[in-house]
Amino acid sequence: MKRWILIVLLITFASPAQSLSWSYPFVVHDGNVYEVTEEEVINVGSQIGEVNRETEKMTGDYSGDASNVYPVGTAYVDIIGLPTDIAIAVETAPGQFQKAVYTQEAPYTWTDAAMNTFILITITAAIYLVGRGILRNSTYGSSV
Repeated sequence: MKRWILIVLLITFASPAQSLSWSYPFVVHDGNVYEVTEEEVINVGSQIGEVNRETEKMTGDYSGDASNVYPVGTAYVDIIGLPTDIAIAVETAPGQFQKAVYTQEAPYTWTDAAMNTFILITITAAIYLVGRGILRNSTYGSSV
């Protein structure tokens, strides 16, 4: 009897590792999430970006220009006559593009906050160092 209870408990509370299943393929560009449709696009313009990271398969977290389906390096292009806040095109195969329709803003993540903080600190340090160099090389108060 104790053995059966142990087996039932192990089966009940065992949590196998599994990857997240997505309801639709998407890409993120400039902080916007676009759902990739099956509609093929012919009138494409120039490249506006690319996938630079994949989504976290276990948690679903993503930041930057990411995708849950397309590999790093997949190009985003604008669609002639259509603003990018409505739709973009994703190069799904060489020379083949599918329409990706805007759905929502991407969530703000801790990596975005860290990057913004790093940029702010870098700019502040550069201004400080330039200002310090200018003051050091100035001739104010020197007698000739």
